[in-house]
Amino acid sequence: MLVVFILVALAIEATPVWWLILKRVDNVPQFFRTIGTDAICSFTTIALGSWLFLRVTSRLTDKLEQNEQFLRELLTSIQSPVVAFTEELVITFANASWAKMMNTEPGKVAGKRLPDVMPGWESTKLRTACGQVLETQEHCHYSVEYYGRDFDVWLWRTREGLVLFADDVTERKLVASELAEARRKEEELQAIQRTAATIAHEVNNPLAGQIALLQMMLEERHAANAGAQVNELDEMLGQVLEQSERIKHAVAALQNLSEVKYRPYVGKTEILDLRQRLTSIS
Repeated sequence: MLVVFILVALAIEATPVWWLILKRVDNVPQFFRTIGTDAICSFTTIALGSWLFLRVTSRLTDKLEQNEQFLRELLTSIQSPVVAFTEELVITFANASWAKMMNTEPGKVAGKRLPDVMPGWESTKLRTACGQVLETQEHCHYSVEYYGRDFDVWLWRTREGLVLFADDVTERKLVASELAEARRKEEELQAIQRTAATIAHEVNNPLAGQIALLQMMLEERHAANAGAQVNELDEMLGQVLEQSERIKHAVAALQNLSEVKYRPYVGKTEILDLRQRLTSIS
C-alpha cells in the first residue's frame, strides 16, 4: 500500500514537469526552478504522506490486536464450551470449558484436528452440521446429549472456518421437568378436589340423613330392649352405621386432600392413598 501511495504521489507532483516538457519551454532557468520546486513539493508530500500512512497503519494494527485479545479473553471467560476451527477441521481456538468437556487442556488442542480430539466424532451431530453449514453458508442450531449432558449447540460460518457454541442445559431441563411434574400433580389434585366436592354434594347429603336414621333406630331399640341381650338385627344395624361413617370419613378425606399419593390395589391398579388422612380425621 505504501509503494502504491508513493507512486501515485510522484505521478501527481510530476504533472507540471510533463506539462512544461510538452509545451517545449524555452526558458531553461525557469524550467529548472520549476523542477526544483516540484521535487521539494514531491519530497514533502511523500514524506508527510508516508508518515501519516505508517502512523494510521500502526494505530489500526494495535486496535486490531487489542480487539482480537479482547475477543479471546471474552471467549475464554465464557463458562459454556466454545471452539473455533477451519474448514479442514483444524482447531484454532478452544476455551477452558470445551477443553474440560474433551478431558484435555486448551493449550493442547490448538492445531489439532477436531476428529482427533473429539471422541465419537463419526457418530456426532456436529459432523453432519459442519457439512450443512459449509454447504448452505447459514448457521445451524440443534440439541444433543453428549456424555450424559444435554446441550443446545449453535454453529456459525466465519471467514476462517466455523465456530461452535454449546450451552449446557442439563440443569435447566431437569428443573423444567420437575416444574412440569409439579404442574401435572397440581392439576391432578385440583381434578380430585372437584370430584370430591361433587361426591360430597351427591353422597354426603343423603348419607347424613341415613346415619341419623340408623342412630335413631338403634337408640329406640336399645330403649325398648333395655337390659336384654343384643340380637342379630341390632348387630346388622350397627355394621350399616359403621360403614356409613366410613363413607363419610372417606369423602371428608378427599375434600381435604393436599398431596396426591397412590398405593397398589389389585394387580397393576392403583388407588389414592387416604390412610393418613383418614387416621387424622378419625
